[in-house]
Amino acid sequence: MASIPDFWTEALEVIRAAPIGYLAIANGEQPTVRAVTPAYVGVTAYVATEPLAFKIRAVQSNPLVELMHHHADFRHVTLRGRAMLVEDEALKTAMWDKFPYDLAEFFAEGGAEYGLMAIEPFRVELMSLGDYAASKPPRIWRPDE
Repeated sequence: MASIPDFWTEALEVIRAAPIGYLAIANGEQPTVRAVTPAYVGVTAYVATEPLAFKIRAVQSNPLVELMHHHADFRHVTLRGRAMLVEDEALKTAMWDKFPYDLAEFFAEGGAEYGLMAIEPFRVELMSLGDYAASKPPRIWRPDE
C-alpha cells in the first residue's frame, strides 16, 4: 500500500469542507482550470466526467496536473500528479458510490458515458494562512519520503 502524508487527516478535513477542487490542466501551452468534485481513495483522487470531455483529451496529451481544494478558513490542499483515464470497469463500478454527490444525477449507472480519471499524486501540500503568517513552511509529502 502506498504511503500517505502524516498530515492526511487534516488534509481530508479541508477536502471534505471544500469538496469542489480546481483542476489545472495544460492545453498545449495554455493552462486551463476546471472545477471538479473528486472522490479519494488514499491519496489518489478520482474525477467522474464525460469520457470525451476536454479535461480527458488534455490529460491524454499531457498527464501532468495540479488539483487544489481551498477552504474558506484559508487552508488549502494541493495535489500535483499524473492523471489517466480509468479503463478498468470493475474499478469504475467500485468508485460509483464513493463521490460526495450522486453520480446517477449525471450518468446512467454503468453507462458508457461515465468516464473516470485517476490522479496519482507525486506531491501533496497542506498550507494555511496561519502557518504562512507564522513563517511556517507548507507541509509537503512525496511518496518516496
